[in-house]
Amino acid sequence: MNSIATLIRQIAQSGQRPTIIVGQVTARDDEARTIDVQPSDGSAPLLGVALQSSTEGTSGIVTYPAVGSTVVVAMLTGYDAGFCFMTDEVESIETTIGEMTLTANADAAEVKAGGTKATLTINADGSIAIDAQSITINGGKLGGLVNVGDLRTALRSIRSSMHWMVTTFNSHTHTVNTTGTATEQSGATSSPLTSTSMQEFQYWIDNCEDTKVKH
Repeated sequence: MNSIATLIRQIAQSGQRPTIIVGQVTARDDEARTIDVQPSDGSAPLLGVALQSSTEGTSGIVTYPAVGSTVVVAMLTGYDAGFCFMTDEVESIETTIGEMTLTANADAAEVKAGGTKATLTINADGSIAIDAQSITINGGKLGGLVNVGDLRTALRSIRSSMHWMVTTFNSHTHTVNTTGTATEQSGATSSPLTSTSMQEFQYWIDNCEDTKVKH
């Protein structure tokens, strides 16, 4: 199927004028990027009206009119379906440049890069969602952000270790035999001050940094 852009050039060269029709959108096919239109004058429906200049293209800018909205369609010689070039209500817009795609509607605006490798979504409620392999803010010189869950666990491990050491120190006794010379004094001592949780504590410290999100 020929591109509408080619037909427009042909019309311009021949001096012909397109027929302009005003109507309402009755159906829309987002995949095919077409709409069906019922002309306001009651004439026969226009089926498969193109929303993009290239009828087989996947790039460029596409405006999707809302079903029921009023549109203006240009009927070009050699192209029976026509082309929609104006609408009074836009439901969504899609812009594709290479592997970068921007879509926007009343609920959110979404940017996709590299197919689906990275997605940025800005919602109408003001929230922002990012889905990416890695995120760098302001150059990432300060390193990764803190994993709050791991940090909380590490702090609890520190508190537990400190409590253990204080309790052990306060209950520690050192008994010696006071008879004989100083070199001959002997007695029992309590167990060395060690903590079985230090290895676990080091693990949580090492995992506090989220290396995928740097700032």
